Amino acid sequence: MDVSNPDTWKQQFTAFTSAPYIVAPLLMVFGGLVGWLLGRIADLKGRISVFEDRLKLAAKQAESARQAKDEACLSG
Repeated sequence: MDVSNPDTWKQQFTAFTSAPYIVAPLLMVFGGLVGWLLGRIADLKGRISVFEDRLKLAAKQAESARQAKDEACLSG
């Protein structure tokens, strides 16, 4: 099968379009899976950003606690 041959593509397209009752459900299932996967990826990216924000907040709080500890040790 030579993929660079246009006749091969025409033949494959003809075979593809001649079986719509087989191809259409497969395309619908594939489209549903792709949609679900993209939604899942977007959800995971959102969760990652939440965890990154929490990590930044924790780092700021730790630095603030360190500074307060150092000030208490110096003045006490």
